[in-house]
Amino acid sequence: MELKRGRERDIELVNKELWKEFHDRNGLEKTWKKRFYKIVETNGSEEIWGVVIIKILSGVLYLEELIIKSEYRGKKIGHFAMDFVENLAKKEKCHKIRITTCPELMPNAVHLYKKYGFKQEAVLKKDYFKKDWIILSKLIEENL
Repeated sequence: MELKRGRERDIELVNKELWKEFHDRNGLEKTWKKRFYKIVETNGSEEIWGVVIIKILSGVLYLEELIIKSEYRGKKIGHFAMDFVENLAKKEKCHKIRITTCPELMPNAVHLYKKYGFKQEAVLKKDYFKKDWIILSKLIEENL
């Protein structure tokens, strides 16, 4: 037996097949969506102000990345993005939103998430960059 590096497309197909089998066997609803969004200026120039990357899996929306270019920070773009994320979670019938972030490296992000009602669930000690990261989450009451 050995492990061999595979082509991403092939691995993705097998992965979906194996997870479908798991969900079917256990009577679980399988949802898996990954979405990429760009935050753009609305005057038609399509200048990118930031990026939002979301994964939805089995009723949990994971906000994988919310990055705003430094020159556009402090202009409520993060609030715009968080409103979008919460509305998408409701539309997709997610019961929870989860975020992982680093308070030491991104204190403004932590402040924004807490302002939106996210609560700390866990600390990941000495994680990325040997820093402590936290998992924040928020339950979507209407979808529980």
